[in-house]
Parts: sequence; structure tokens; C-alpha cells
Amino acid sequence: MITDLMKKGLLGKRMLLMSTYKKAGLSENEVMIILMIMHLSEDKTLFVTPNTLAENMHLSASDIDKAIAKMSNNNLIKFVSKKIDLTPLFTRLIGILQEEYMMKENEDLFSVINNKLDNKLLADQMDEITIMINGTISKQQLFRIVNNNEFKNYEELIKIIAKEISNKNKMLTRFNWLEN
Repeated sequence: MITDLMKKGLLGKRMLLMSTYKKAGLSENEVMIILMIMHLSEDKTLFVTPNTLAENMHLSASDIDKAIAKMSNNNLIKFVSKKIDLTPLFTRLIGILQEEYMMKENEDLFSVINNKLDNKLLADQMDEITIMINGTISKQQLFRIVNNNEFKNYEELIKIIAKEISNKNKMLTRFNWLEN
């Protein structure tokens, strides 16, 4: 999803970097180095070195070299002939954003479920629902089940979900398309 936004130009790499760098464990100096690498890499003929970066920044070449080595050791950047590849960094940043989005979505789902229950969900019940979402049922199906059914406790909800899953499996196997 976020990757698609970036490909369409709706979310820029600089914006992504600035909004998530702390969560990826980057320091402000490392962010500035990355931004400078991105800026200088726009000139395809220039190979960016620590000395080149030091000329344009208030950091020494050795400090820049140490920061680049640290980012390389953390698999955030890699060196490809005549350029520094930032793809691993942005892949990690996208992963962080997607994980946050999924957590927020789960919180919304649990909030909707809690509003219908007499007692709030326990942590192990939330874990069980999360496992179901990752395996047997989608969030959209679960939202539909919660909104379209009445239940007072967790056990009733699980029975409704189990019934929905078994109905779905029957519907999928009702017609065997390969045997015709």
C-alpha cells in the first residue's frame, strides 16, 4: 500500500524518511547524510563519497564515514557500483509504517468489538483474534460479522466467527470447477 503511494508519487522518500527515522533507529546526523546523498545522487555522474559529503555539510569526512559504515552494518544502505543504494532503508521505513497502520487498524477493530461486549476483551482474546485475522478470516469479514450480529460475550462471538468460516468453506467447495 505505502509502496504503491510512493510509486505514484503521492508519498515522497524525503517525507517518509523525516517522519519515521527515529523509529528506524537513525540519528539526525544520519538523516542529514542520507538527505545529502539523495540530493547529490541526482547528478548521475557524481559518485558520492564521505569527502564529497563533508564539503557540503558541517561534519567531518571521518564522522560521515563512520555513520555510513554503521548504516551499512545495520543493512540500511548498500553499495552498488558508483552509487549508494538506499532501497533497504526505505524498505524498512515502509515496513515500520505498515506495521503501525496494522496496529491502529487492530485497535479500531478491538474497540468496535469491546463496544458490543459486556466485558472488555482480554489480551489473550485479542491475540486469538489477531491470529484468526492473519489466517482464517479477513478484517473486513470480521468487521462485517461484528456489525451484523448480536453477541454479549467473547464465546458467542467466537461461535459466530466459526459458523461464518465453516459457511465460507462450504460455499467455496459447493461447485468443483475443476471436475467439469
